[in-house]
Amino acid sequence: MTLNAENSNTFLESYASLARQIQCLEYTVMGTLNSTKMQLEEKVNNLKDLIATKIPRYGSWLLVVDNVNSSFDVHDFLPRPGNNQWTKGQLLITTQNTSSIPSESFFVSHISVSEGMTPKDASSFLEKVSGISQHGVEDKVAEALDYQPLALASAGVYVRKVRESQIHRNFGWKEYLEKLERGMRTHTETKLIETNPCYGKSMTVATRIAIERAVKNDSVLKKTFTLLSLCSPQPLHLDIVMNYILIDKELNSDREEIALQIEGYSLLMFEEREDGVFVSMHGVVHEVSKSVINECQDHYEHLYKLVLTVTSFNQFIDTHLPNTWHDQNSIRDSEHLIPHLTTFAGEVKNVFLQQNKDQVIKEDVLNYRYSELLEFFRRLAIICRNHREFSSAKAFCETALKLVERVREEGDCESTSTSGIELKELGPTPVALVAIYNLLGTVQRELGEFQNSEENHKRALDIEQKNLGPEHVDVARTLHHLGNVQHDLGNLEKAMEYYKCALEIQQKNLGHDHIYFAFSFFTMGVVESELGNLQSAKNYFERALNIRLKTYEDKDVYVARIYDNLGDVERELDDLPLAKNYWELALKIRLEKLGPKHVDVAHTYHNLGDVQRELDDLQKSNESYECALNIWLKKLGPDHVNVSRTFFGLANVQRDLGNLRQAKEYCERALKIELRKLGPEHDDVALTYSNLGGIHRELCELEQAKECFEIALNIKLKKLGPEHVDVAPTYHKLGEVHRRLEVGKNATPQKGPNPLEVVNSLLVQFA
Repeated sequence: MTLNAENSNTFLESYASLARQIQCLEYTVMGTLNSTKMQLEEKVNNLKDLIATKIPRYGSWLLVVDNVNSSFDVHDFLPRPGNNQWTKGQLLITTQNTSSIPSESFFVSHISVSEGMTPKDASSFLEKVSGISQHGVEDKVAEALDYQPLALASAGVYVRKVRESQIHRNFGWKEYLEKLERGMRTHTETKLIETNPCYGKSMTVATRIAIERAVKNDSVLKKTFTLLSLCSPQPLHLDIVMNYILIDKELNSDREEIALQIEGYSLLMFEEREDGVFVSMHGVVHEVSKSVINECQDHYEHLYKLVLTVTSFNQFIDTHLPNTWHDQNSIRDSEHLIPHLTTFAGEVKNVFLQQNKDQVIKEDVLNYRYSELLEFFRRLAIICRNHREFSSAKAFCETALKLVERVREEGDCESTSTSGIELKELGPTPVALVAIYNLLGTVQRELGEFQNSEENHKRALDIEQKNLGPEHVDVARTLHHLGNVQHDLGNLEKAMEYYKCALEIQQKNLGHDHIYFAFSFFTMGVVESELGNLQSAKNYFERALNIRLKTYEDKDVYVARIYDNLGDVERELDDLPLAKNYWELALKIRLEKLGPKHVDVAHTYHNLGDVQRELDDLQKSNESYECALNIWLKKLGPDHVNVSRTFFGLANVQRDLGNLRQAKEYCERALKIELRKLGPEHDDVALTYSNLGGIHRELCELEQAKECFEIALNIKLKKLGPEHVDVAPTYHKLGEVHRRLEVGKNATPQKGPNPLEVVNSLLVQFA
């Protein structure tokens, strides 16, 4: 039996319905409902007393009192403990306001269901309701629905109903997950409502009612939901929420009171970690709160709240990460911020960068100096860049520059309309502008936007040369950035010119062996390595390493980067044990400083896998590749080219171990990604086809081997020409397959030079 305690009217309707269910006299029920002499509260109690006369007929009973806002408000409408008529039963009261629940006692017990069912029970529940089992896919559905019983019931009923129809008898959990990813959760919830007479609300509707009530009646909860709606559903540090709420000086509550108020609300979940308390919401609660908050605010309010959010994050940085927020050696300290900053960056981009320009720049959002807001956005951009979230970093940088535009456009005004602060004070300094332009240029380079990157670095250089002079040490840093752009464009000689100019300025201003020299020596080493000047590259890397070690010893991510490149050089020089040693040193630092899930760690594992295979340590090589693969898949997704590279490495190891079927599977997975991401004529595609052909040949699948070698040969002929030395081995492999197929004695049925002639001609040329 269920009573809806949302308000007094729903309470009355529920009691009337219950009275009819247990066969109370209809004229008595109607007499109470239609009475003009009784107040509403009297009617509720009258029906309650009428029901009490019938309850003793039942050996046991459970009365669910749902949607209770405050247990104190409904206390008089509920059966009283000690009443002999209401024995042999239990009351189950559901509420989001846990602060109003009386303390546990002999008569009262608390059960928290905010975390949902256990994973095992949730999966079993889905299987039972839907009537299908699909080899563990239910586990993914249960996780996506946060193990919430009502959401699970909706999913199970929906899948069952679709399968019972004539439309899609093969519909299953995979297809249901696809609907969730397309944002169709609410569409899948209607079937449960239609078939469930006991509870007429879906998970989404019930959640919306609760959030709307909280937002309407409680300013603290409204601010909490507003901030959380701008962030990720992942746990957010409670201090950031507190910062956001306490910016409002009109609140009379102190920090402790507000914390207690937030923690008493059941739609919010709390987790205590070493670095503080974190708050989060289930996915459906996050979706609904975002919708509710967006519906109750206009453009100006949204803009205002974005600025409050930026401020709240920066207050947290000042308090918790004052000396480490920008330091790549302390990157793990800010890792928990990244899901929220990337989500928030999308909101910032939509409001500041994509909406009508006049809407944004003509708003007076806060009495902040623009230079202060510019710095706030820059700091968030640096944190995102350090975590390789370049798109988010770009959004924050461009937003900072949007604020600069406003200052310039209003530069003739004496003051803003709200603050009375002169715009001269509000305007960014040249140093601040240079920092933003260079940061944006760096991020754009990482995103492959080389022309824009170069333009922004040149803007920074122009400001520096005008304000500081051409020989200032900061000019060297910007020249270094421009060198990086040229390097990534493949203009190695031009890159080296920039690096040498930067180094010359540094030597004039800083003397010898300054820490900045390490950057110049390192990048010059990279260029020399790519030019094939391995000994020169090694010399530059070692000079950079010596400078860096004097300051940071072997506990610096930049030292790890130098070790990584020294490993590349030593491998090219065929000193495989030394290359392995360098990569092991790099891995040790990166694991400590970046954590076991960072993409740079995956890169080092992959390099170790390569060299371990070349040293015939196949088991270790396989382990290293698998470590790299696990990180790539989680961080970059299953279709990234780095995933294909690691599948290729795993294929080689399995082939060497004699596990040809496994090698074939890995090679085919690598090829599938490469064809999709690199195109059918890429060099890596040719190499993978060649390896796959070799595996087919060893499996005696000669027709498949022939097809693979022919595709690899065609790619190489187009890319390298018929007389390139790398074409000859493919001719040879193809000829061997033809021989085994007994097609003929001609090892090269396709038109083209004999492989022996190609090799001999090249030997003559290079003699």
